[in-house]
Formats: sequence, C-alpha cells, structure tokens
Amino acid sequence: MKLLEIAEVSNLSPEEMNSYQHDLKMLRDEHNVREFAIEEAVKEAVKETVKEKALEFAYEMKQNGEPIDKIIKYTKLTIEQIEAL
Repeated sequence: MKLLEIAEVSNLSPEEMNSYQHDLKMLRDEHNVREFAIEEAVKEAVKETVKEKALEFAYEMKQNGEPIDKIIKYTKLTIEQIEAL
C-alpha cells in the first residue's frame, strides 16, 4: 500500500504536489493542535486533582486539631484556603 501511495504522489503535477503538501501540512498542524490541547487538559486535570487532595488532607488535619503552620507545611495551601475549610 505504501509503495502505491508513493507512486501516486510522484506522478502529481507541480500544482497538485503543492496542494497535496499544503493539505498534508494542514493535517499535521491539526494533529499537533489536538495533541497539545490534550496534554494541556491532562496537566490541568492533574493539577486540579492534586489541589483537591491537598484540600481534603488539610480538612482532615484541621478536624484532628493539627496546627495551621503544620497544615500549611504539608499541604502548601494558603492560610486563607485552610481557614475557609
């Protein structure tokens, strides 16, 4: 199959070759944009999950009477975030 595709592409006129290369570039660009968007979405989801876990952990520590300084140290949350729990 690959050989047939190469043969077909090699028989294109210069105008057809330009169009083919343009379309190929567009497809690659679209693919790269999708891949980037997926990577960014995954990073954001992980970041949000880590924050949610830190809030849960801080809440539990606060309920157990741990000092605010200790909660800040282990969760990296702000005092405002902890006090809001």
